[in-house]
Amino acid sequence: MELQRVVPVYGEVTAVQVTEENVLEVAAWINETGQADMVVGEVAKTGLAEHTIDMHTQEGVQRASIGDWVVLDPHGEIYPVLGSVFPRRLKSANAEA
Repeated sequence: MELQRVVPVYGEVTAVQVTEENVLEVAAWINETGQADMVVGEVAKTGLAEHTIDMHTQEGVQRASIGDWVVLDPHGEIYPVLGSVFPRRLKSANAEA
């Protein structure tokens, strides 16, 4: 078995963290920015789901909840990243080195 080191090909991404205050704004951004044939960005209006965003991605329907991040890559793909995973995988391009 030969293990290889790889680097993501998509480069820098744009991301926003979902909060109770911005959930509707994030959903609207998904609809305006994403590829229309794969991103819906609907916010459910009832019960517990009122603070989630369901989106159609290349991997199927995925959900972003409060505290999660929504990422837009340079190819126009939008996908959620768990809030607990985000800081281990991505860092701000604005952060000092």
